[in-house]
Amino acid sequence: MFRPMFMDGMHRVIKALLEGHLEIQAIQFESTPEPDFINIPVDDLPY
Repeated sequence: MFRPMFMDGMHRVIKALLEGHLEIQAIQFESTPEPDFINIPVDDLPY
């Protein structure tokens, strides 16, 4: 079963829906890239 998921920018999707947009531009990756960080406390992230 195909379940589209958002990798990043879900807040942009919600804003677009709230503004009444019927279409949202997006790209689809051929494969899911590895995460930059796993199980890192928020305070330890470099950004």
